[in-house]
Amino acid sequence: MNLQQFGIANVVLGVVLLTVSFAWTSVIPNKAVWTEEQASAYQEASAKFHFDSFDKELNEEERTESEANYEANRKLLDRAIGKKHGTPTYLRIASLVVCGLGIGLILGQRANA
Repeated sequence: MNLQQFGIANVVLGVVLLTVSFAWTSVIPNKAVWTEEQASAYQEASAKFHFDSFDKELNEEERTESEANYEANRKLLDRAIGKKHGTPTYLRIASLVVCGLGIGLILGQRANA
């Protein structure tokens, strides 16, 4: 395989990566990054924190514990969202690098010919 063929292969691979990056969020199920158990725990923590926020009979320590539990679950959710939506960005960057390398190889080979 000469450099021009390798460059063409890189451009094709870059286009494939770019296509995959646009389809990523619709193809990868939410369950891959956020389980039903995590969703249930988040929902319970959120409801408890909301209820505890308005409960006048609750002491400050219990309210703080409820808020900390909610915040911990919220951070897990934010991380899961970041994982699912961060991957396409990395795929797009990789596709640009691979395409750029391929185009550089093709143009370099043509200049030498």
